[in-house]
Amino acid sequence: MVDMRWQRPPFDIVRAAHAELLVSDLEASRRFYVDLLGFVVTAEEPGALYLRGYEEQVHHSLVLRRLPAAGGPARWGPGPGPHPEAPGSVPDSQGFPSEADRFEPGSGPATAQGRSLPAVAHLAYRVADEDDLDRLAAFFQSRGCPVLWLKAGDEPGQGRALRVQDPLGFPVEFFCRMERAERLLQRFDRYRGAHILRLDHFNLHVPDVAAAFDHYRALGFRCSEYTATDPPGPGERLWAAWMYRKPNVHDVALMNGDGPRLHHLGFWVSDTQSVLRACDIVAAAGLAAAIERGPGRHGLSNAFFVYLRDPDGHRIELYTCDYYTGDPDFEPIRWSVNDPRRGTFWGHAAPASWFEESSPVLDLEGRPVPVEPARLTERPQTVT
Repeated sequence: MVDMRWQRPPFDIVRAAHAELLVSDLEASRRFYVDLLGFVVTAEEPGALYLRGYEEQVHHSLVLRRLPAAGGPARWGPGPGPHPEAPGSVPDSQGFPSEADRFEPGSGPATAQGRSLPAVAHLAYRVADEDDLDRLAAFFQSRGCPVLWLKAGDEPGQGRALRVQDPLGFPVEFFCRMERAERLLQRFDRYRGAHILRLDHFNLHVPDVAAAFDHYRALGFRCSEYTATDPPGPGERLWAAWMYRKPNVHDVALMNGDGPRLHHLGFWVSDTQSVLRACDIVAAAGLAAAIERGPGRHGLSNAFFVYLRDPDGHRIELYTCDYYTGDPDFEPIRWSVNDPRRGTFWGHAAPASWFEESSPVLDLEGRPVPVEPARLTERPQTVT
């Protein structure tokens, strides 16, 4: 039986706040995220873009950073085995990579041969008070986790921050203060693309969901929904869990899979039409292969969604219309791993790439974190 009781820690994590992705071609990433999907550019510097959604009043919720020059062009789709290196990127008439060089789900990982590969530099949560950072440092140090302090301004637009390699292997940052940016929610004249409003959540591939669940409970996260094996009861095994600090379905999802890896970043869009508009825009740009799964409606969370792959294979979800979880007596919802409605309420199966491919993560010194195999090996096609 899964223990769903809430634990109250001595620190206050507010929400999932931003992520930093390493990309092989910053201009190709700009075209995808800014020109097509409509992210707002708050700032840029040589080798990096700082992006946000229309609703966000903070400096950034997504950082795109170019890989070191020695890395050269690379694509990432972590699957079961390597494929030959992609040919050099040749832009087409619209400025996008040529058909031969576009990422396609299922292509597997690029061979490294000593080169840097696209990866996740860190995921970040905001805290309510500066003192929470010190309490979090003590929490992670007591668990033997590496910690790194960042001074205000080390990450542009951000105050003092704590970066840790958490017990699950993920590079996680905590911060309290960030420069304010103009809120563009009612600047409808500036809306473009998918009408991205804000970062909503992280979804993580972890080899041991039960251990990851216990870790996030200790951080004060509550569970909104979860998936477990049948039959219900003492012998059930936890397959996935959706956990939150802000009062909607999740700030982080923990999903059974080889890890630690980032499965996707979830961005909230204004309505279901925004999801469909994004599909039209991406397809019209000749990038229909980037639409990996959906559009559709999740049974779990009730949200309307589509999953896209960026030019390096990083996965993002455009997501909207889940529900409120802030009542103190909210009860987590259990789904059977064999229920065909949970992943897609309409019953459609997900492609193999959706289960097998995720972005690798780096440690605090920028080295790839080794991936461990998932503890649960069976994979019903209905798992989300």
